[in-house]
Amino acid sequence: MPEKLDYVTTLTPEIIERAEKELGEDEHRRTESVLAIREWAKKQPHLQAMPLDAKFLLRFLRGCKYSVETVKKKLDLTLTLRTALPEFFDGWDPLSPQNQAILSLGGTFPLPGYDHLGRKVLFARPGVVDPNKFKFEDIQRVGLMISEVLGDEDEQLFITGMVVLVDLEGFSMSHITSTPIAMMKKLMPCFEDAAPIRPKSMNYIHNASIFTVINNLFSGLMKEKMRKRLHMHGDDMESLYKEIPKEILPKDYGGENSSIAELTAVWKKKCEDRREFLIASSKMRSDESKRPGKPKTSDELFGIEGSFRKLNFKKKKNVCRSSTSTNSMPEKVYYETTLTPEILEKAEKELGEDEHRRTESVLALREWVKKQPHLQAMPLDAKFLLRYLRGCKYSMEKVKKKLDLTLTLRTALPEFFDGWDPLSPQNQAILSFGVSLPLPGFDHLGRKVLLARPVIFDPNKFKFEDIQRVGLMMSELLSDEDEQMFITGMVIIVDLEGFTMSHVTSTPIALVKKLMPCFEDAAPVRPKSMNYIHTPSVFNVINNLLNSLMKEKMRKRVSITKNNSSEFFLLIISLALLILHFPLHMHGEDLESLYKEIPQKMLPKEYGGENSSVGELSDYWKKKCEDRRDFLIGQSQMKSDEAKRPGRPKTTDELFGIEGSFRKLNVD
Repeated sequence: MPEKLDYVTTLTPEIIERAEKELGEDEHRRTESVLAIREWAKKQPHLQAMPLDAKFLLRFLRGCKYSVETVKKKLDLTLTLRTALPEFFDGWDPLSPQNQAILSLGGTFPLPGYDHLGRKVLFARPGVVDPNKFKFEDIQRVGLMISEVLGDEDEQLFITGMVVLVDLEGFSMSHITSTPIAMMKKLMPCFEDAAPIRPKSMNYIHNASIFTVINNLFSGLMKEKMRKRLHMHGDDMESLYKEIPKEILPKDYGGENSSIAELTAVWKKKCEDRREFLIASSKMRSDESKRPGKPKTSDELFGIEGSFRKLNFKKKKNVCRSSTSTNSMPEKVYYETTLTPEILEKAEKELGEDEHRRTESVLALREWVKKQPHLQAMPLDAKFLLRYLRGCKYSMEKVKKKLDLTLTLRTALPEFFDGWDPLSPQNQAILSFGVSLPLPGFDHLGRKVLLARPVIFDPNKFKFEDIQRVGLMMSELLSDEDEQMFITGMVIIVDLEGFTMSHVTSTPIALVKKLMPCFEDAAPVRPKSMNYIHTPSVFNVINNLLNSLMKEKMRKRVSITKNNSSEFFLLIISLALLILHFPLHMHGEDLESLYKEIPQKMLPKEYGGENSSVGELSDYWKKKCEDRRDFLIGQSQMKSDEAKRPGRPKTTDELFGIEGSFRKLNVD
């Protein structure tokens, strides 16, 4: 386990659970990611003014759904823009006369509490400022100072998000004509590209009727998601209350919260109390004289007309994103999806995937692979890399480890990864058995179902490694042809009918231990559940023993139905349960129990289903492997070149240890 962090949460148990569910955050991932960012930051000579405390880095990690590569780009851009825009990031002393005057107006402040979705509400009143007395940059500076204090004190908003309420009462033509467009263009990337979060919705009240006309005109051109985020309420406060709970609004707006004057005073004093923090934060800038390569300049960042085109950070969906190059938009990645609109939406919701993040991440991985001399046999096509990106929820550091480990294990285990010609006599014979068969279609949760029949072969005729080799070939082919399962997951049915003691005695335990990391540590996806049928009754005894050791959550995932067969193999299964933490279901002969986990209609006819027979499925997958012979042989050459690995090459002893354990690699 990585070292402990200097982090004490302020989150409620409910928000912690939400972070785990929506961001995949747990103590290990949090620690691993913060330490990875710290190591990266220490190697960036131009970013030495960046805070490295966990609280600060977690703003960006959570806001970017733990995409470490995206976080790195946003952090670099944050400090770069603060250097390039002194008009907004100098003068952060809240006690200066100018800042004191603006703070007294209450132009921007967060509301106490959260809305019904746990989001923070930021209240902006741009019409209260006299444009003839205060400059645009002075107003924005104070708004940025308040946002900085809020970001430091409220970690929940980086998980749940925030909404913005803009009161346009008093906003006049003078406010528009006094706004320097070039300066506003320069400021936009601070919110649009560098900030770790963006508003979940924008709510306008007391807006002039012309705003409503313009909104109606352009709403037809907006995407549905953007239309749902933009609300023009005018003077209709009841409409506002449908979006933001009435009770958290100030008294002046019919709510139960403190008055505008009271909230203004609270945030003025808060900024004054946090004076040292604000002044220190204003010094968080890049040192362009130390940037590797050419320093960034204002001209380069914004262009002659003050636009941000040369940096070209794409403005699209509400997912953390930035270009992979600071000089041009990322190149197009050749990728043609086979996913339905529903699964694409699921990928966006659960993985934070959109076209830009997909492109950015694939290109970042390609650049990384090109710099790894020992991994030059790795495929670089988007389809292959997306297996790992999706399976790892776009955690770039985890993807790199899994890719390196995948090729390393393939080199270290020739008994499983050599001989991938489906036309060889040995492979032909095993393919004819139908030992491993992906079922057509998906279950009720969109998951792929794999039927494994590991005991239908004669253990006196076929070696363990030969059986496993064919299973790995089938998995490789399925992975290449079915991208949905890397988003929705897969479930496995294991039919143990025909199991004998010969299957146990012919299984080399040392080889099993060596093979396990291929599934446990290197594979981009792991089964959502394991369903065993025709299982020995002795497992009930073992299960009762294990139940006393397992947590309640795991116990609920285990269901047992009696049957009869060998004891030793079930002991191995039960140990695997403790090691792998798969949701495990023992159905025995009770197929009705199986149907509760996997829809009956998608099972083969022999199992009471409506799908093709086992014989037909075996023939189908045998022919598919034969048709994809060139692909399979090509994939068997995807191995690391340990002679070219930076530092010391990995050896079999180092990977597996004397007893075949995998402790020394310590991946994840």
